Amino acid sequence: MYDEFAEERLQQLPEFPNTDWKECRRRLSRLYFALIQIRLNGPDLGVSQEAVGKTCSYLRRLANAIEQDLFSELSQSAEQVLSPARSYAFIAAEAIDLWCSFTKVIQPDVCNSVDINYARIESGLLYLASDFQVNAHCSINEIKNTLFLDTYDQENRDHGIINYLQGVICAFAMGSLQNLPSVPVIDYNQIDSIVAARTAAMVRIGALITSYCEWLTGELEENEVEEGLRLLVDQLEPTSNIFSSGQFADLLHLCNLLIHVVSASAPLSLMHHLPRPEMEQEQSRRYERYLAARASQRPFLWPSAKQYVEQAFP
Repeated sequence: MYDEFAEERLQQLPEFPNTDWKECRRRLSRLYFALIQIRLNGPDLGVSQEAVGKTCSYLRRLANAIEQDLFSELSQSAEQVLSPARSYAFIAAEAIDLWCSFTKVIQPDVCNSVDINYARIESGLLYLASDFQVNAHCSINEIKNTLFLDTYDQENRDHGIINYLQGVICAFAMGSLQNLPSVPVIDYNQIDSIVAARTAAMVRIGALITSYCEWLTGELEENEVEEGLRLLVDQLEPTSNIFSSGQFADLLHLCNLLIHVVSASAPLSLMHHLPRPEMEQEQSRRYERYLAARASQRPFLWPSAKQYVEQAFP
């Protein structure tokens, strides 16, 4: 079920409260084989239906617990912390992705719901944080034409900004950094305070992701995205009775998830962490242009490429 790099992630998993990683692996495998069985033989799982249902519930709870632990370690970026964190993120991404795939098969009428689309975004970003860019691409590619966040405006005037943010996240997660969506025109006078605040936050999140993409392709020299996301988290925390925590919970979660993604993925940047061989000035410029073009489609080093760079690149 797993390639050698996924196996390595599983073997690096540290201890987690009330979790047996062998049991975790068995349950991941159980749901995977249940998916294969359904695709081959139809939706009837027979006596295993209850066991599979419990497995789905277990994996979703496990992913939530892992995310909570990851978010509590966001202030630490040392490699000794990032290595187990990437393993955690991989397990969470696998759990959510399998849960989404299983739901799509047994409940096709809800496969494009807001909850499922948000979960797809979630798993895609977690795959990015775990150095599995191909998996991130596949997970995000499942999202079609429905939004991943609920609209708060009765006339759906925030539909456009949600669609914009979704487009930016999908382009980033799929490695398509050359044609990022532009911010739509927004008339804040036409929407109430809650919707306006959420809209402004989504615009800021989209701008920060765009800045990170520009850093990944060499257009920006400094990466200040993590600090910007942390500041936004502070601003979104409810400080009065005017705004409740529930009104921004989805955006707060997304910001914390993106902080972890940036922290874990920045050291894997093709543009900024590939050693440069000695060469003449004109050759160097041509090589930099080549790397920038490459990074606009594949901004991160894959596990095998990263291994090659570390062990064999001059």
